[in-house]
Amino acid sequence: MSAHDRVTPAHSVVIALAVLCALAYSTWVILPQIDPELSIVRAFVSEYAADGRPGAGLMRTGDAIAGAFMVAIAVLVAVPGPRWVRLMLPGGLMLAGASTIGDAMLPMECTPSLDAACLAAEKNNTVGLAHQLHSVTSSLVGIGIGAAVIASIIIWRRRAIAVTLAAGVLLSLALSAFNGVAGEPLALGIVQRISLAMVSLWLIVFTITPHPGLHRLRTQRSPQAATS
Repeated sequence: MSAHDRVTPAHSVVIALAVLCALAYSTWVILPQIDPELSIVRAFVSEYAADGRPGAGLMRTGDAIAGAFMVAIAVLVAVPGPRWVRLMLPGGLMLAGASTIGDAMLPMECTPSLDAACLAAEKNNTVGLAHQLHSVTSSLVGIGIGAAVIASIIIWRRRAIAVTLAAGVLLSLALSAFNGVAGEPLALGIVQRISLAMVSLWLIVFTITPHPGLHRLRTQRSPQAATS
């Protein structure tokens, strides 16, 4: 194992944060058991957090925790490559994390997949401010993740399997974005859930993959190492 491949204590912290982030970001997996009324085919995942839903508290808490962990990863993760890549990846994660916290703080006020009046209010832009801002924060999450994933493709350019995973994440994000604006969305709920699962997988894979950089939590080098 080369020096770059060794898992340092700092790297272990980043990996642990990524795993915890993925777990917190995956509350939607168990929410159908708590709120079975929402269709996993037609409903946005965010509808679980809408006002009055039985699993709203769990969903909002999970998103807030996941967002905080994502921001922490953005601060601590080491990113090799050109300067724009070293800025784009943590910057994208920072945007996605902060916006995920925004999602938790600005939940939807109703469930358009169940309530025709809610759907009509969305189309007429008459829903409350928090509901409207939720659409903005959700879009920013996708933009942030997309930017980070694109940067990871540059870093992973010699790792075919990892690049394929990143490309799959981008495709799922694009399909989710299309469904968000399409008049007749295609299995909206399924596509979004696949996208969320792939994002969580990508985050874990990226953090466990050795990179030729040092995490910002690194320990100080010894005088001998500094002069060698």
